[in-house]
Amino acid sequence: MEKFELELRHRPLLNQSIEEKHHTFLEAMQAIPAPWNSISQNDCPLPPQAGSLSTTTQFGRLLGKGFKGHITYVLRSDKYIEDRSQYDDGLFIEFSGKTINYSLLVNETIPALIIAFGAYRAAVKSVNLSIDDWPDISEIAESTGKDVDGRDGVYRVHAVNFWDSMLCARAFGKQPHKIFDLLEPLIPRAQLIANGIYTVCAQDLSDTQKIISTGHELKKLIGS
Repeated sequence: MEKFELELRHRPLLNQSIEEKHHTFLEAMQAIPAPWNSISQNDCPLPPQAGSLSTTTQFGRLLGKGFKGHITYVLRSDKYIEDRSQYDDGLFIEFSGKTINYSLLVNETIPALIIAFGAYRAAVKSVNLSIDDWPDISEIAESTGKDVDGRDGVYRVHAVNFWDSMLCARAFGKQPHKIFDLLEPLIPRAQLIANGIYTVCAQDLSDTQKIISTGHELKKLIGS
């Protein structure tokens, strides 16, 4: 059974503690459709942070059977944080195409999560494809010095994507509204939200090869 991962990434703010970020996110989740709005501070506590470079809390099980996932927050320190995705806060939820209401996920849940988490990028991606992509991404990053699938670039256009204005500029040399104009006539959904562009490029998750080929064509179009 094909596994997918919903990934959201946030650039941490030095003036916002991990505790404040976590509290703010869980509060914002109360406005997101079930089961997200049932998760409370008590359900998803932060572990002790003393001496840690990152803090992780598990909460995928709170979403129901068939889900697993976690949130990771990084240490807030100007002596530690750099402008690279390895220093991101991240939310990661793994699921199968059969355990998810895809329409609800892409039309309501993900847009709300992007805003609630303050994401600069988000995607629904194939777990196996991400594993296969990693050696190439690492090689390109090493040869160019660029964070090619993080804060500097977009390696692949997935079934669902969000890129904020800074990432759009770095990855494509375009602002979100220009990318919207290119993609909106061609895909199921394009929306300007949270100072960025949100795209749904697949009607469902049933055909991974079609998602891959569509993503290639769309990336070529955006980059042209």
